[in-house]
Amino acid sequence: MTDYPYFRDLGYDTGSGPTESFCGCLTKRLKGSEMRWDNDHAEAVMALAGVYYSNQGKNYWKSRHRAA
Repeated sequence: MTDYPYFRDLGYDTGSGPTESFCGCLTKRLKGSEMRWDNDHAEAVMALAGVYYSNQGKNYWKSRHRAA
């Protein structure tokens, strides 16, 4: 269980609003006019968008390069 008062005291946002808003931003890419996605490709696009929006792109591609 999460100790919400503790994390609020540390300055963390414990509400669901930012998370829900971020999900909306990510899904915009999938909802363009006339777009159709199968589950595998939609999941891949969402994952890459998550990496991009979290500013973790360099770390992600470095880890992919090392694994190859």
